[in-house]
Amino acid sequence: LDDFVIFSGGKFEDRKGQDITINAYKVIQDRYPNVKLVCSWYNAYTGTGGKEALEKAGVDLSRVIFVPFLTNNNMPEIYQNTDIGVFPSRCEAGTNLVMMEYMASRVISCHTLKLI
Repeated sequence: LDDFVIFSGGKFEDRKGQDITINAYKVIQDRYPNVKLVCSWYNAYTGTGGKEALEKAGVDLSRVIFVPFLTNNNMPEIYQNTDIGVFPSRCEAGTNLVMMEYMASRVISCHTLKLI
């Protein structure tokens, strides 16, 4: 069975909701052995990419692919090798730049959720 690959991107910070993605992925990883997470969370200003938060949540890091800092023109290849993009947000209701890039790269299954 092929891997099912989940993409999550954006600057790693509380308002972007990666903690929600991490908690949801932990549940999925425990149920389905063929699911992987691709994270593009690196932040050039803080140097954080979420690895500590993933470890703290008990995520199996051998099933996580950390995307290094890449320019935007290199990202479509990453997006197109995933099955779904997840973009929870505590502040953006459709203006998430990474989500828009993901959708524009012709990936059909893209979901966003604004949490109140």
